[in-house]
Amino acid sequence: MPRRAAAPAAWALRTYAQSAAWLTVAAAIALAATLTALAAASGLQLPAVPRADLGIAWTSFVRGPAGFQREAIDALSGLVVALAVAIVGLGVLTVITISLARAAARRAELAVRRAVGASRRDLCAAALLEGVVLALAALGLGFAFGVPGHGLAVATWPGEATHGSTGPAVGVLVALGGAIVLGAILPAVFAGSGRRGMIVGALPQGLALPAVQLGVAFAVLVAASQLV
Repeated sequence: MPRRAAAPAAWALRTYAQSAAWLTVAAAIALAATLTALAAASGLQLPAVPRADLGIAWTSFVRGPAGFQREAIDALSGLVVALAVAIVGLGVLTVITISLARAAARRAELAVRRAVGASRRDLCAAALLEGVVLALAALGLGFAFGVPGHGLAVATWPGEATHGSTGPAVGVLVALGGAIVLGAILPAVFAGSGRRGMIVGALPQGLALPAVQLGVAFAVLVAASQLV
């Protein structure tokens, strides 16, 4: 089975290399940008302000400058983390859009392979292998740029930053990698079933994804503008 899946997967990667490259680059950019933004999920701290009390005896009813500083850092961290979530969403939508385009281009090929005797299991095995290769390439490329970007973001912070949980980073990996693998498998699952709209997307579906993608992109731009 691995050999039977490897040959079609390698052929598909060569034949549809352009869309595979776009898919890999889109997911890698989303991962790199998200890992960099997730630096804000760490415990950010600023150096203590000398004479932060300003010589005033602050009470529990009035917050001093240190309290306002902490609230500002928390607000900044929350905004950047929300920006990271939006970037992941935009990356997943981009992966889905490119996967739909790849499925449309491969519809005839999958139908021919089914007609000459390839089982749905064979198609799914080849698609799974292809998706795993694309996911590993995208995640590897994203890590190659995202990890140094994360380190640079933490290093340029004027105060201290403690390392946070790895949970958000793992969630990003699962979301992007899962979207790539799922986008590769679904066309093979529905090949020859006549469910054309689920694979390629009819006109309303084809317009919906770019519209949502554009909306998320605007949300990312608005959130980023708040950091300037």
